[in-house]
Amino acid sequence: MKNVIGLDMSDASIEAIVLNKRGAGFGVASYSRYKISPDIIEAGRIIKEDRLKEALLDMFKNGHPKPINPGKVYFSIPESRAFIRNIKVPKVLKPKEIIEAIQHQAEEMIPEQFDNLLTAYQELLVNNNHREYTYIAAQADIVRSYLKLFKDLGIEVAGITTESIAAIAGLNDKFKKTTTLLLDLGSKVTIASIFDSHGIRSSINIDIGGNAILVAVKERFNISYAEAENKLRDVGLTSAPGDGEVMLMLQGQLQPLTDEIKRFVAYWQEMAGIKIEQVVLTGGLTQMRGLMDYFSANLAVPTFIGESFLNDHKNKDQVVFTKYINALGLARLASARSELNFYNDKNKIKLGVAADKAALKFKEDALAENSVSQDSRSDKSAWKKILTSVYFIITIIIVGLAGAVWFLRAPIKSLLNPKVSFDFTDKSVVVGVVNKDGVRDFVRAQIAPFTLTQQRDYKDLSYTEVKSNILADMSKQLIDGLNKEYTKEPFYLIPAVISTTIDDIQPSQENFTLGQAVTIKATFQVLAINQFNLKNVLVRQLEPDDKEKAVSLEIKAFNYNIQSIDANSQTVNLRVNMTISNK
Repeated sequence: MKNVIGLDMSDASIEAIVLNKRGAGFGVASYSRYKISPDIIEAGRIIKEDRLKEALLDMFKNGHPKPINPGKVYFSIPESRAFIRNIKVPKVLKPKEIIEAIQHQAEEMIPEQFDNLLTAYQELLVNNNHREYTYIAAQADIVRSYLKLFKDLGIEVAGITTESIAAIAGLNDKFKKTTTLLLDLGSKVTIASIFDSHGIRSSINIDIGGNAILVAVKERFNISYAEAENKLRDVGLTSAPGDGEVMLMLQGQLQPLTDEIKRFVAYWQEMAGIKIEQVVLTGGLTQMRGLMDYFSANLAVPTFIGESFLNDHKNKDQVVFTKYINALGLARLASARSELNFYNDKNKIKLGVAADKAALKFKEDALAENSVSQDSRSDKSAWKKILTSVYFIITIIIVGLAGAVWFLRAPIKSLLNPKVSFDFTDKSVVVGVVNKDGVRDFVRAQIAPFTLTQQRDYKDLSYTEVKSNILADMSKQLIDGLNKEYTKEPFYLIPAVISTTIDDIQPSQENFTLGQAVTIKATFQVLAINQFNLKNVLVRQLEPDDKEKAVSLEIKAFNYNIQSIDANSQTVNLRVNMTISNK
């Protein structure tokens, strides 16, 4: 698509860029950036539409080296308003079955009403056993608000995707050869995305950004925002003489973010069985001195500052365009026609866009028909009237038959596709990370770590008793939370703590006095099992002919009881009941 504006909108700024084709590559036709106040957009939701319209028009007018003509836009919505999941389906499934399997898995994974979701998916890779897809979903009401905004401005929408997909598209291709963790360090949030040469694998939104760190520095040293920005840029995480206090303070501010990233990476690596090979940093916080070395040391992975795909030493404004990586990615996607686009035909119908066009066509046809004069219609011959009547009767018959088929579709489908079902009753399985004893019915699991902090005081209890009570209370709090909060994930979190590590405890036993409050930060580990891994283990117990039938069946009912826990081998014995069926 020519002259499509890549438009990146966040809570703090809006950025636009227009690309021109230059041989096999791209050149920049025009670009612009505009800071907005934080009360215009909040977490991707438009709060003050009129002010956003004014900001967009001002930004387009002040484009460099020339004003931007706002004809078409390809924009992104915030990661907090979208979902990205990696979905695997058996390779043997037919195309229609693949779509149904993807939809079914997505409904299990995404904690949102599907009536309010727009979806898109793209095949990632195919191996001997399965097909892997990237599946994205967005909140439809958020998308509608932006469509209304652009409609009011007379701007056509060319495409819509997520921030993480835009950022990956905007990166230099040299970063896409290995498994990469991309950290987009924004003003309010950090988007952590994992991708490789095939495409995006996973993404999360972490509610920690540069603004909070900037405010902390400003308040800690009682300085202005401009001076705080200078400290981040000029001092940052270096340990130069006299700057140690700044470094330690910033490390403390970054620690919660680093902890969240570590948990995300550890869990994904366990689930995927693949190691992250490099980290790439983008976003405003990358101006902090020493940040690249900080993440390299803390994540134990080589870390680089991101460069755009235009950084090929031919574009004189390389540094400028690096700040526009997301907008560049959106403009590039417009040319590539990515399938991970919420503005596809299916979604247009759901949004009412296609329906509006159809209604307009109907109105045009009706007007054209009414424009035929009454005299002209009265000149029709008698045989034409009869023929019209015959056509009408035939149409009524066809519609009637179609209606009968529609109402009888369920029994017809049952006849053509009989029900296949298998019940696994009271089956014993062992869940764990490593099958040390060679157990036949072993379900491989991943460690899911949860870190909690709690402060309590107990009158007349010893230090050991206080510690024991706090840990027991935290463990119960975690288990109760698992039962309530993780029922829609694609895996089952076994509600049993298999190990506990105390990360920090204050005060120490030596400094403790009777009745004093004790604060404990501890990490509790539970086992997470993928529902399809569990199903496959049970299916292996079937006869060969039944195994083939059971491969593509869906889980219709499932429950289990914990029989025993072995903390030493990190295994849990379950008694399982499961029903799988095609209906």
